Amino acid sequence: MAKAMSFSLAIMAGALLTACSSDDGEEVTPGSKTYDTYYLSVQATKGGNEAGAAAKGMPRRALSLEGNTLTATWATTEKVYVKYDGSWAGGTLSPNTAGTTVYLNGAISGVTFNPSDATSGAPALPKAFTLQFPRKEIDYTEQVGTLEDIAAKYDYATTQAHVVHIEGNNITAAAPVTFVNQQAIVRFTLQDQNGKALQASSLTISATGLKKNETEAGDITITPASPTDVIFAALSGVNGTISLTARVGSGTYVYTKSGVYFANGAYRHITVKMRPMSAPDATSLSDVTSDHIGHVVGANGKVYTNAAAATSANTTAVAMIAYVSEKGHGLAIALADEPGEYYSFKDAFTVASSKTPKVEGGTWQLPLKADWVNMASGCGAYTTINAKLESAGGTKLEYDYWAPASQYSYETIYFREDMGDDPFDPGNAYMSYKVRACLSF
Repeated sequence: MAKAMSFSLAIMAGALLTACSSDDGEEVTPGSKTYDTYYLSVQATKGGNEAGAAAKGMPRRALSLEGNTLTATWATTEKVYVKYDGSWAGGTLSPNTAGTTVYLNGAISGVTFNPSDATSGAPALPKAFTLQFPRKEIDYTEQVGTLEDIAAKYDYATTQAHVVHIEGNNITAAAPVTFVNQQAIVRFTLQDQNGKALQASSLTISATGLKKNETEAGDITITPASPTDVIFAALSGVNGTISLTARVGSGTYVYTKSGVYFANGAYRHITVKMRPMSAPDATSLSDVTSDHIGHVVGANGKVYTNAAAATSANTTAVAMIAYVSEKGHGLAIALADEPGEYYSFKDAFTVASSKTPKVEGGTWQLPLKADWVNMASGCGAYTTINAKLESAGGTKLEYDYWAPASQYSYETIYFREDMGDDPFDPGNAYMSYKVRACLSF
């Protein structure tokens, strides 16, 4: 497995920066006074190279591709952000020159350094500040599929540096430190099964663990400026099954592969041979495969790419396919909660099984715990169910729903920001919870 790559940094007080003193000439003990502005000078040098089809010199700034090697250099327009004591400082650091070894210089404000911040004593370390680029907020959505776009917005890397000396408003930190990349960069070359280039107007990536931002997992749709067969993607957290859906003209091409892992800091070039999805806008439930997970079921029993496509076909989307056990068999989760909002245990079974409209080829039911587990497996994670629901045109799951192991248990499942891999609670026979029906087909 390829190693994640890094930059080495030496953090030091700039030699030309002068310490401040009080206006009346009173002697000030170093570090005892606080300042509105602090000065940092950070030496940034390339780290090692990754073997094989590698990205050289991480973290990547200005990105250039030569063969299968991705090379990085610093550009003077780059900005590095500083976080201290949990808050982002005002101001940024920037390279003093373009190249592979540079000084990142700048003034920061809005944070305060205290003398004790530089005090170390086993086993405690002095306080640390965080450096991050190219943006403060980590968000992988709205990519356009080019290296230039990734370098400017999505090539995130972070590091921490421990404060070892404070003199006036100059800060010295332990050196060297290492930037850690937060994602891999993948170049997808799209082809049909005969090796012909597919000019895609969009590429949707679904994968186990795929991060949309710092807190959410879910699908990422890359939309290039014009149709192309080569799409670069910054991807974080992929470790499991990956599914690609490419829109080519009025058709849809798909690809699925299990056991996929993209190490942070890696560069991968993958040629993907995709197959056309038969009748993408009018598939029968009996023909559904795992490629259709995330697509919607219309009231007419046909499958469409999303709710808008179902509406265009003069029907109403009612559920999203979340799990396929074998061709033509699986589960689809309703696009919305049942309107009564909260139901008793007994009523939950009744309202789910009597849901309308009836769908030919499927049966409405209250999803049991095993059904929820299967739907999370099919979508990649519990949180990904919500991401796919919203992409399909449905409403996301919020708070607690009935999820009994049987007709004689009272378990519930919760959908909140803090939900984990086992989001089930015992429930209470005398309480009422939400109902989200599912369609078994």
